[in-house]
Amino acid sequence: MLLAIDVGNTNTVLGCFWDKNLKKTWRVSTHPICTADEFRAKLSVLSKLEGIELESFEGVVVSSVVPPFTAMLRSAFKNSNFLVIDHRTPFSFRIKAEPASGVGADRLVNAETVIREYGAPAIIVDSGTATTIYAVSHAGEYLGGAIMPGIELSIEALAKNTAKLFAVELVAPEKAIGTNTSEALRSGLLFGYASMIDGMIDKFKAELGSRDIKVVATGGISTLLKGLTKNITHFDTDLTLKGIAYLYDAIRDC
Repeated sequence: MLLAIDVGNTNTVLGCFWDKNLKKTWRVSTHPICTADEFRAKLSVLSKLEGIELESFEGVVVSSVVPPFTAMLRSAFKNSNFLVIDHRTPFSFRIKAEPASGVGADRLVNAETVIREYGAPAIIVDSGTATTIYAVSHAGEYLGGAIMPGIELSIEALAKNTAKLFAVELVAPEKAIGTNTSEALRSGLLFGYASMIDGMIDKFKAELGSRDIKVVATGGISTLLKGLTKNITHFDTDLTLKGIAYLYDAIRDC
């Protein structure tokens, strides 16, 4: 069995792969960062509920954007076959963004999965604490992309910095013109967010020189965009975990 770990700024997602199939996922908070012993104890409880012992994992592979969490994991799995994905990993594509070391591991992992499962060219929309949109060229190269605040971060900023606005449930209203504050907030956050993403994708397609490009959405809140955007063609919430598993095989076979 393989344990794939995707460390994000807000949440960390763990995936258990058995015979190259994703069998179980767990989601834990990234912050505050716990000790290695605390993390192993937490994971041991979660895995035992599924009848899995930690010692059953033949390898642990991590994609992380939080270096202190990565260091904690390295200590937690010091006796395991522990691998960390970065720009030096043997991807199936070339990184054209510069410097390559500055590209988030999660973006490179997602590009790997998209190229393998959806083909190139492609545009990837990853909705988390930040929303990243990035492109894979016709030749299968990672080109780079755009970074903007995520929808949950926008909600927090509004609630924190305005006197009469507050956090709302992320459910799309029936119409764009809200008749009360809650509807207006949900309209602006969801319809506005979807329109922003559609607009950015249109710009990406123009720069790539093609309208016929697959657009794959992933991330913790990507499903909120279903039915709200015109440009997203595929939703894949397990995109990053699958890419981590692909890359474990690539690293192991080097």
